[in-house]
Amino acid sequence: MLTWVWIAGLVRHRALRLAAVAGGIAIAVALLASLGAFLSTAKDTMTQRAIQRVAVDWQVEAQPGADPTTVEAAVRADPHVVTALPVGYATSAALSSATGGTTQSTGSAQVLGLPDTYAATFPGELRTLSGADRGVLLVQQTAANLHAVPGDRITIRRAGLPDTMVTVDGVVDLPAIDALFQKVGAPPGAQPQAPPDNVLLLPADRWHTLFDPLAAVRPDLVRIQVHARVHHDLPPDPAAAYTTVTAGAHHLEADLAGAGLVGDNLGATLAAARSDARYADLLFLFLGLPGAVVAALLTAAVTASGAARRRREQALLRARGASASHLLRLAAAEAALVGLGGAALGLAVAAIIARAGFSAALGSTGWAAVAALLGLVIAVLTVVVPAYRDLSATTVAGARRSTSRARRPPAWMRYGVDGLLLLASVVVLLAARRSGYELVLAPEGVPTIAVNYWALAGPALLWVGGALLAWRLSYLLLVRGRRLSAYLLRPVAGPWPAPPPPHSPAATGKPPGPSCSSPWPAPSLRPRRSSPPPIATRPKLTRS
Repeated sequence: MLTWVWIAGLVRHRALRLAAVAGGIAIAVALLASLGAFLSTAKDTMTQRAIQRVAVDWQVEAQPGADPTTVEAAVRADPHVVTALPVGYATSAALSSATGGTTQSTGSAQVLGLPDTYAATFPGELRTLSGADRGVLLVQQTAANLHAVPGDRITIRRAGLPDTMVTVDGVVDLPAIDALFQKVGAPPGAQPQAPPDNVLLLPADRWHTLFDPLAAVRPDLVRIQVHARVHHDLPPDPAAAYTTVTAGAHHLEADLAGAGLVGDNLGATLAAARSDARYADLLFLFLGLPGAVVAALLTAAVTASGAARRRREQALLRARGASASHLLRLAAAEAALVGLGGAALGLAVAAIIARAGFSAALGSTGWAAVAALLGLVIAVLTVVVPAYRDLSATTVAGARRSTSRARRPPAWMRYGVDGLLLLASVVVLLAARRSGYELVLAPEGVPTIAVNYWALAGPALLWVGGALLAWRLSYLLLVRGRRLSAYLLRPVAGPWPAPPPPHSPAATGKPPGPSCSSPWPAPSLRPRRSSPPPIATRPKLTRS
């Protein structure tokens, strides 16, 4: 009951101070929640765009001696796979065409056998430029080399077999030609420097008719791949999505038991997105945490402004019989009031910012709970901890005693913590510079991100040390240099009021005595004694 009475009294008489503390907490909560929502939205967008850029998620290549039909069945049975289609690869000695009275020939060419539903199943793999979108298709570069257009006939040369002729039905482009002709199972540095210049696409049944005999004679020139699309219900974080996809690819390779290798195109793209997502982590690290620290310090400063009043109130309650645990419960109730109010206000502001700024739903992320919890922690640190410290270090008489002496500087100022932090930041920055650390690297021409979180300690220490140094300079100017500040501000603020005489009532706190010029008499501390009533005079009786 007393707790509710105490809270009601704070709301009635300390509303502005409570609002200021709750406002500081709201700033920290809103900053962290909005940045967290932005970070989650950015990572989700990175993951979705990475998925959309991949035409074929997995390319499973049957190894020599393995049955391609068995490999295809294993791929289709994998729980991660949505659909899978077989694709034949064959190497032709050359392609040639006779147009306009001249004959054009190419070097070695790749001939692919695609099922009829391949373009519909993997829409990002083919783009029709002219003619039909199925049948015998020439890639744009090959059509330019042969001077061929839809309707022309070209000759396919096969090693050890007679040449054969086909009629071109259309000209297409392959946007993902690098991944289509990758060397499955090879590390990134061992991949081909450039895709083949000459590519011919045939229907799957016609390809088997032409190149199954070549596989019997020269199996090194023919191979079968199974192109698969996997489920895209992945985690929004690129790192978590990458882990899920690569784990599925490794599971499929284990099931194949050496019969096939998996070319994980989706995992490679998510790995690049995972590196890009580290920029968002750095953004949160350099913007979110310092902002939350500043908001917490602002809240602590507002709370510290009422420290003397809080000590007097604690002394009064302790003098009337309140225990330390009871006072801590009152402080906890005050912290819950400002913490919950500030967290609610901060989440409301963050929801507006998230919806208006980047169309994100704050409730769909876990950052709202994290930011609200941080608001409660700030409330406990700024309200309950100072109350506990005062209860442990101050007596009732000491709390009620008023003094005008300046308080001692904080412990960090006496021990020079700001200078130590600045020195440590210089050491870390010099060490990172000598080690040649770079955030963005480009091995083999491929930009990658290498985040060394130890190197980030240098700017963090510099930031904290600089803030504490500014605090020290302000303290020296306003406390130690009080006379200098008064002299510099005198033309604007007027003369500094003279201190009272040492034995005056204003300095001693005693009521004025009779010798003072106060028009009111000094009160007497002795109890007044009432004068006895006058004795009535008896009439004298005389004898007659």
